[in-house]
Parts: sequence; C-alpha cells; structure tokens
Amino acid sequence: MSKLHFGMINNVIKFALLLFVISGITACSTINSAADKVTSLVTGKKAVARHENNKSVKDLEFPPDLTAPEFDRAFDLPTGTVTASSLNSVTTTPTYTNTSTVPAQTTAAVAKPRSASFSTIKKQGNDSYLQINDKYERALLLTEIILERMQFKVVNKMLATGEMNVRYQGNAPALVKGGNYRVSVINAQGIPLVRIAKTEGTVLTTAQHAQIISLLNKEFNK
Repeated sequence: MSKLHFGMINNVIKFALLLFVISGITACSTINSAADKVTSLVTGKKAVARHENNKSVKDLEFPPDLTAPEFDRAFDLPTGTVTASSLNSVTTTPTYTNTSTVPAQTTAAVAKPRSASFSTIKKQGNDSYLQINDKYERALLLTEIILERMQFKVVNKMLATGEMNVRYQGNAPALVKGGNYRVSVINAQGIPLVRIAKTEGTVLTTAQHAQIISLLNKEFNK
C-alpha cells in the first residue's frame, strides 16, 4: 500500500473519531436537557441548572439585638404639653393635654394646703396675744420675716429668750413711725405665743396692743 493511501485512511479515521466525540457531547447535553424536562413535568417545579447548585449561598444571619434593638426609655421626655396656668400655684399639678403620658407622682411630692391658719388671736381676760400654729423654732423665724414685711427693722434679737427689739418704719395708724418695740415669742409648753410691748415712752394700751396683734395676724395669714 502506498504512502498516499495510508495517509488518506489515517485522516478518515481521525475525522470519524472527531465526529464520534462531538456526537457524544451533544448526546450528553440532550440527555441532561431531557432529564431536566422530565423532572419539571413530574414535580411541577422548574429544574435548576446543575451548575447553579454548586454556587448556593446561605442567607446572612443577624443577631437579635441588631434586628430588634431595645432602647432604654428611662430618660424619655413626656410627649404631652404642660399648660402655663397649671404652674401658677404650688398646690396644683401640671395639666397634660395627653393624659396617657402623665408621669406618676407620689403623694409626698404634691404640696398640700394647710388645714388651719398660720396664726390665731387668743385672749386672756382683757389682754390679747397671737398664737402661732407651728413649732416654736419655726415660729421665731416666721415672726421675724413677718415683722420685716410689715416694715419693722430688727435692731437686735435674743434667740435664747425669743425676744427681738424692732423699730417701726411704716405708716400704720396703730403704730408710731420710728417707734421702738419689743416683740416676745414665748414658748408656752410647746405653743408659740407672740406679745408686743413698747420699749420707750408711753406704755401700749390694751386697745393699741390688740390693734398691733390684729395687724400681725392679718400678715401671717395672707
């Protein structure tokens, strides 16, 4: 056999092998496609390409504190509004337009009105004196404050005996402008009693003393 014939036969064999390989690849692809179609018909679901199965990625998982964080509400401000008129009196609590946001209050935080007056005029025979409805220590302080409000100037005071020397600088008819008076706060078994006496010149009459006690009582209960 000549070399020419041998080369032709060799080329034919190579071509036949190439056709066989190509037909095999096509057949595999056709078989896979047919298998996917059969699977989708049986299951009713679209077949997933095989190369997609190799690239599946799981969903990321977030910790609960990031998906549903819990915030501290201790410092939240009330969403309601407070009216200005509710702030005019210490005995009233603020009025909120949104009642669901009114903060809880204890009874101790709300100021309560006094059940009695600050002072009461008492009489013993023809003499009158002022009874302070409070503790003796507080009565001393309150009396000094009231005297200054009535335009008495405290010249000196003796806390041990509850006495104050004062000078009047006002214009009340019952008092002498520029006159010096001695105010005594007596501790009568825990009950504070106030009396007034003049320290110079004429002695106060019963009527004058009663007028001054009445002025003091009025100032105490304003």
